[in-house]
Amino acid sequence: GFLLREHVSDTAIAQGVRLPPSLKIHDSEGLVTQCFRLGSETGQPVIFVHGMMDGIAGIQGLQPQLRRGGFRVYAPMRGGYGESQMPANVDQQIEFFVAQIEALMKQENLQHPLLLGHRSGAVFARAAALRLRGRIGGVVGVAPTPPLKQARDYRALRWYQRYLAVCVRFMPSLAPLVLKGWARSVRRRGVSSLVRDQAPRQSKAQRKLQKLDLEALLSLSLSLIMAQGGKGLLADLELAIGDWRDQMIGHVGQTIYLCGSEEALARQKGLYPMVVGAEKVQLRICAGAGDVLLYVCPELVLAALDDL
Repeated sequence: GFLLREHVSDTAIAQGVRLPPSLKIHDSEGLVTQCFRLGSETGQPVIFVHGMMDGIAGIQGLQPQLRRGGFRVYAPMRGGYGESQMPANVDQQIEFFVAQIEALMKQENLQHPLLLGHRSGAVFARAAALRLRGRIGGVVGVAPTPPLKQARDYRALRWYQRYLAVCVRFMPSLAPLVLKGWARSVRRRGVSSLVRDQAPRQSKAQRKLQKLDLEALLSLSLSLIMAQGGKGLLADLELAIGDWRDQMIGHVGQTIYLCGSEEALARQKGLYPMVVGAEKVQLRICAGAGDVLLYVCPELVLAALDDL
């Protein structure tokens, strides 16, 4: 019956057998955004804001839980990812993303959606919440990334992230070639390395990841990331190597940041220090989860959405 077909479809999506259904969003400038639909058909609207390296894989794997929780999830691809068109000026990536969210809310008639930002996506989620203010129901940032303000900040990155960031900053003309080489290397090593390498060795998070089969999910996401030669990722890296904090000043209402305990101090220093500890802002420390929190502690992410 219907429930059986729904279960089969949800399982196929969560296992990475196929991508979720998608729709096209047209902003005021006529640019097209590819947006995936997850979760339930009705319920609390949630807009998932993906990171650079693993796309929508983390939220796609939660399809059954999202449906059971009554979350109606939209996952728009930023400019240059998947089939989403790029703005003419890559420096406008944040402004273009806000336009994407506005167009999505208008087209789908979303009332006070929650923004769920993963890794670098937390930067974009906060930017959108600041600009749209009362129209957003709240923000959850999962393992958010700090800006790369100084050379020493690069040491905290994984080796491939470091090479790409250095290349974008000092040898931008070579960046597309280096990115393609990185993508080939990832496929040779196994695409699950995109997430596995982010967990500290011999950590609880790494042991949990070893029990998960993420290859198919992450393979789909890598294809979306590289669909336009990685233009979106390179544009996001240009933003990351700058100090974007001056664009994040202000209050956005209810906000929850979920961080791994070993990186909490770095997050407090790098992640919008003007708002951590402020009214309606919570910093939740998830011991041992680190950058892979969405994969190893999804129940904490769903609980944060429930709390908003």
